[in-house]
Amino acid sequence: MKRIGLTVILSLLLLINASYAQRKISFPFSGGYDEEAEIQIGIQYNFLKQDYQLTLKNNWQVLYGKDTDPQELTYLGEIKAVSSKSGHGFSFGIPVDFKLSDIVYANFTPTFAVINGLSIRYTSTNPEIAPIVRKSKQVVDDLYGDNFTAFEFPVALKLRSEEKKVFKTDVRYRGYLLGGIRYSRWAGAESYYATASNSIDSQSVYSPSLVLRNDYIAWEAGLGFDIYFSFFKMSPEIRFSQSVNNIFDNNHLLAKDNKFMKPLDKGLIRNVYFSLIFQ
Repeated sequence: MKRIGLTVILSLLLLINASYAQRKISFPFSGGYDEEAEIQIGIQYNFLKQDYQLTLKNNWQVLYGKDTDPQELTYLGEIKAVSSKSGHGFSFGIPVDFKLSDIVYANFTPTFAVINGLSIRYTSTNPEIAPIVRKSKQVVDDLYGDNFTAFEFPVALKLRSEEKKVFKTDVRYRGYLLGGIRYSRWAGAESYYATASNSIDSQSVYSPSLVLRNDYIAWEAGLGFDIYFSFFKMSPEIRFSQSVNNIFDNNHLLAKDNKFMKPLDKGLIRNVYFSLIFQ
C-alpha cells in the first residue's frame, strides 16, 4: 500500500512538473497575486477534527481481561466500552496549484501536522473508576500520553466554478470542489516502537500504548472558495479524509500482550480539515 501510494503521487508530480517547468510561477506575498500564473504557490493553515472509526473483535471484553491490582495506574477492573475520543489538531502546509485549464487545477500540498489529538477511551463497568485514554506514545506514570507528529502529502484535482463578484464591489470569488488521495507518515514512529520493543528497561519506561502502522493512505474530498483581493487570494476550505485500511499494527511485538490493543480488530482515521489558504 505504501509503495502504491508513493508511486501514484510521484508519477503525478513528475508529469505535472514536466509540463509546467518552463511556465510562470506565482509565489505568496510577492507583491501581487498573479491569476494567470500556471503554477501558484501559497501558505496553508489547517485546524483538524479527528476520530477513530473502530471495529472491535467479537469477544473483545474477554480479550481485554480483568485488572486485578487496584494500585495499578491503568486499573479498570472489567471494561464495558471501548470508544473513540474526538480530538483536535493543527497543521500547516505549502499548497501548490498547477493550472490544467481555466477551471481545472491539480493540487499538491505537503503538510506537517504539528498537533493531533487522536485517542481511544476505555470505560470501566465501575462508574466510580474514571475512564482511561490511550494514545500512540505512553510512558510509565503518565495517563495522558502523547501522539506522533505526521508528514502528509495530499494530491487532488480541483474543479472551479466561473468567476463572480461580491455584490457591487471589486472583490471576486470562485467556488471549487476537489477530490484525491492523501499519504501520511508518522514522524519517528518506527524508531520509537523499535526502542520500546528492544530496550532492556522498556517496561520501566514505556506503558502500553496504541500501536500504529508507520504510514497510511486516505481518500479525501472537499470544497472551498477562492476570494480575490487586490494583492492576494484567500481560500477558506473544508476537506473530509478517511484512511483506506486498518491503521493499527495488530501483529507488532508491542501489541502481543497489550491489553489496550487486544480488543481492537480494525481502526480507521477520519479527519475533517478546516483550512485558510493564502496565495
